[in-house]
Formats: sequence, structure tokens, C-alpha cells
Amino acid sequence: MIETKTGKAKKLFYSGKIKEALKILKGFRIGYTPQERRMLEIAYECMCGSRAFYESLGHNPEDVISQAQEIIKNHLSNGSDID
Repeated sequence: MIETKTGKAKKLFYSGKIKEALKILKGFRIGYTPQERRMLEIAYECMCGSRAFYESLGHNPEDVISQAQEIIKNHLSNGSDID
């Protein structure tokens, strides 16, 4: 059986590879609000070297990454991203 993007993102997230999971999940449109998608995008960008830029805009990168992880946990635990 072919592995879906959701399945791959789940495996990456639960194995601690947050950056790789965010790379996939930040592009999902269905099941995420625009605000949640933006939070995932910002968290991914903070992990890819734009941390100082987002700090200059007043974001706390650690808080953003933590919030993104909570968004992912909530979506994966309530079954909204089922393969």
C-alpha cells in the first residue's frame, strides 16, 4: 500500500522529527484553519533559519514551535487527518 502524506507526517512527528513533519503539514489546507496553517508555516520557518526574522516581528520562536506541536497533536489525536 502507498504511504500517504498524512501517514508519513504522523510517523515523522511521533518519531521526534518535528521539522520534517511541519514541512509536510504546513501545506495542508483541509482540516486546518488559516490561523493554524500560518502557525505551522511560521514554526517551520523558525526551524529553518528564519528565527531572528520572526523574533524581530515580536514572535517567540519557542512558543510558536510549541503551539504548532499542540496543533498537530490535536489534529492527529482527534482523527481529522486520518489516512
